Parts: sequence; C-alpha cells; structure tokens
Amino acid sequence: MSLTVSQAADQTGISARQVRRAIEENVLAADRVGASYIIQSRQLQAFSRINHRGRNWTSETQAAALSLLSGSSVEGLDSTEKSRLKKRVANMELQALIGQIMRGRYSLRRAATSTTRDDLAVAVLPELGLSAKGGNAVLIAENASSRARELRLAQDSTGDIVVVEGTQAHRKVLEACALYIFGDVREHSAAQTWLEELRRKL
Repeated sequence: MSLTVSQAADQTGISARQVRRAIEENVLAADRVGASYIIQSRQLQAFSRINHRGRNWTSETQAAALSLLSGSSVEGLDSTEKSRLKKRVANMELQALIGQIMRGRYSLRRAATSTTRDDLAVAVLPELGLSAKGGNAVLIAENASSRARELRLAQDSTGDIVVVEGTQAHRKVLEACALYIFGDVREHSAAQTWLEELRRKL
C-alpha cells in the first residue's frame, strides 16, 4: 500500500514536515513522483520501529556497539569509553539502539529468481526459534551494494530481502536487527526477545 506524506504523518503521529525531513535525511525511504513523495507502508512500518530522537552515532560508535552485542573485541575505545557505551547500549530503548546501529546500513531488495532468494541463509534463525521457510531473507556483506548487484538483487521498497552493510563478525546481530525492522510480527518479536537477552548479558 502506498501513502502520501500527510497519510504517513497521520499514521505515525508526527507532522508532515517531520516526515519530509526524515525522507530528505534518508531515514525514511520514499519514491519521488513529480514534486511529491510516495511512501510504501512497509517502509513506514520500518521507520516507526526504529525512529529515535537525538544525535546520530558515528560509524565508529556503531561498530563498537555491534562488537559489544556480538561478543567480539571492541576496537578504538579506551576502558572508560567502552564502559560508558556498554551502559548506553544496555539501557537505551531497543528501537533507538537498533535505529542507531542500522542507520545508513540497509536497503530492501528483490531477487530476480526464487533460487537466489532461497540461497540466502539467515544464520540467526535457529537462535530466534524460527524456521527458514517464508519470512525475510537477509544478506550481510562488507560491500553490500556491490554484492547485491552481483546477485542481481533489484532495489525494491516492498522487497523481501534486506541487504545490510556489515562484517561477518557482526552477522547474527545485524540479521536480528534487520528482522526487528522489517520482519512480520513473529520475526519482529523473536528478534526483539533475542536482542534484549544479548543486552542483559552486557
């Protein structure tokens, strides 16, 4: 379903101006039609799940937070900074945390063939208690746009493949974040529970 800016504003409870700003800052994906924007309901749902206030994290802070959640070593922070970030990651609202981590990292795509989509195994599914049938596929790659082109994944704001820029060391956390944002109710809920458990262990 496609929505106008004013319809999106009504659904999210924010002003049309804030919706336009989110589109212009690439926080909310939309298609331009003449002088107007058209927003897919799937993109609006994703925006609602991770919308947050406050200053955006640097790429270094994003990587450090991912390392904390993944249980890998945190680079570039001294012990005080690491402790401060650990506290922030553990205590901030989950939707704000995921919004910070995933900002600028993902796009929705659609495969030219079902075989390509079926080949994209989501490693975190067993830990979430989900089966591999149906649902969303997730591709994590260090050069995500290039890898998506190699696999002939077309950009599609209603697609069922979430392409995420990231490293294999952070793969499961990024997959869970992608399912939290774009998953159906079951995927969203399972990802939320799993990510909350990771935060409790910090």
